[in-house]
Amino acid sequence: MTTAASAPFASSADALQAARAAARRGDLDAAIAAWRQAQAGGRMELSDWLGLGDALDARGRAADAYAAYRSAAALDKGSASARLGLGNALSALGRGPEALVEYERGLKLDPAFPALWANYAVALSAADRPEAAIAAYDRALALAPRLVPALVGRGNAKAMLNRHDEALPDFEAAVAVAPSSPHARFNRGLALLRRGDWTQGLADYEARWAMTGRDGRRPGLWLGQDDIAGHTLLVDAEQGFGDSLMFARFLPLVADRAGRTIVRAPRALTALLAGVDPRLEVIAGEDHPSFAADRYVPMASLPLACGATPESVPAPPYLKADPDAVAAWRRRLGPSRRRIGIVWAGGPARGAVRGRGLPLKALLRALAGAGDIVCLQKDVDRADRALLAKAGAAVFSDELTDFAATAALACACDEVVSIDTSVAHLVGGLGLNLTVLLPFFSDWRWSAAWSPNPWYLQARLARQPARGDWDGALAALAAD
Repeated sequence: MTTAASAPFASSADALQAARAAARRGDLDAAIAAWRQAQAGGRMELSDWLGLGDALDARGRAADAYAAYRSAAALDKGSASARLGLGNALSALGRGPEALVEYERGLKLDPAFPALWANYAVALSAADRPEAAIAAYDRALALAPRLVPALVGRGNAKAMLNRHDEALPDFEAAVAVAPSSPHARFNRGLALLRRGDWTQGLADYEARWAMTGRDGRRPGLWLGQDDIAGHTLLVDAEQGFGDSLMFARFLPLVADRAGRTIVRAPRALTALLAGVDPRLEVIAGEDHPSFAADRYVPMASLPLACGATPESVPAPPYLKADPDAVAAWRRRLGPSRRRIGIVWAGGPARGAVRGRGLPLKALLRALAGAGDIVCLQKDVDRADRALLAKAGAAVFSDELTDFAATAALACACDEVVSIDTSVAHLVGGLGLNLTVLLPFFSDWRWSAAWSPNPWYLQARLARQPARGDWDGALAALAAD
């Protein structure tokens, strides 16, 4: 049986009619196929090029969408909608500066276009220009006060400036306009968590599942609401390594309530998590893509399931290193007055992109003379290896095959200095001396509103005094 997506049309006019009808009913694939046939016949109008671009954009085909919007802009140089589409496609392609140019062209054509102001503001935030983004969001909201993406975006831009008390009303307003919006609820949750309101904040944090439109939850979800004695509970490590290490503290509380507790996590974590509580059965997600259980809970939902508050968070240490492995590392490292483990990037290229990495040279300079340096980072490029060698640092990256190995090496150090990455959560969970180097705007779990940090009471936080000011954070570290 043929469909609109595959059947040829008698004429370009028929293809256009089919494309427009498919777009109205939300059948994007059929609309794209029909528009492509109409395109071959040379009958595309401005609205058709824009519709094709929108459909391709919705399908994640940014390069093809960009080409469609370019055709729209060539057909009508005065179309602000074409400039909006071009900006959106360029943003999706990672071409931020070019996207800003297209948005600005569109705003010159139509300065009363709320969506253009809002998307322009998104690009400004991505370019680390939150003050300008707030001004652009203000323009969008002056034109469309109930525009939820602009309310959420302005709240996030204010949060980038650590103006969290000002950000929360924007998120509240977005939830009031669109109570079912996952973006509004999730971002309100982060703002509330930063302020210490974990009851509503953790509930809103569950909206993360709907953020991508792919809800990974299944029937049998348990969030602490009922008795699971005698039942098998699967705890799924659905987020990153650091999140799993941070939330592992709640596993013994869950094991108290379930008849049997299975933890499914990446293989790199299994040996370490197995030591959290002898009642846990830990399996590698790579070996068990699916697992049947009576009930299940995502790992990052454990604080909600356990009714956590800043005052009731289980304190470290809850992770344990193999004492024989620790002793072996100490013998290999030899005598030292003071060993300092360091981590300066979140992985290949990722840390700097997220604002969570810093130049190794600057960190080594801040720690000069403070003690013997031990590299706890697994991925080290050639340039950084040369810097570490010049500083006389001990590097064992090839031997850090999982987090249990890293835990043992960290325990052989007197203290650890790390950026916000999984090793910081590992060291914090081990209860070791820890300094976390933080960007000016950091993740909610390192909120400046708390002192000491409820997750890691022993941790010292060295935060950038201004956006991008690692020198200021490192000066505080050096003085300390």
